[in-house]
Amino acid sequence: MSASNLKYGLRFFQFYTTAQDTHKPGNPDAPFGQQPVDQILWGHNIQIFTKCGSVAEARCRKTMTN
Repeated sequence: MSASNLKYGLRFFQFYTTAQDTHKPGNPDAPFGQQPVDQILWGHNIQIFTKCGSVAEARCRKTMTN
């Protein structure tokens, strides 16, 4: 992995783990199975967390584009 990809991986982790405590690993109430974020291409995820300040903003942008 490249250095930039590792940095994006850290930003990805920070962006999505601060969204909701229920999705943190080890939480018994966390949903089981593939999450919607797992279904998004890596390049699209990079655009999401570099352009949006929060998961709520990302959801709002997605809603406005549909």
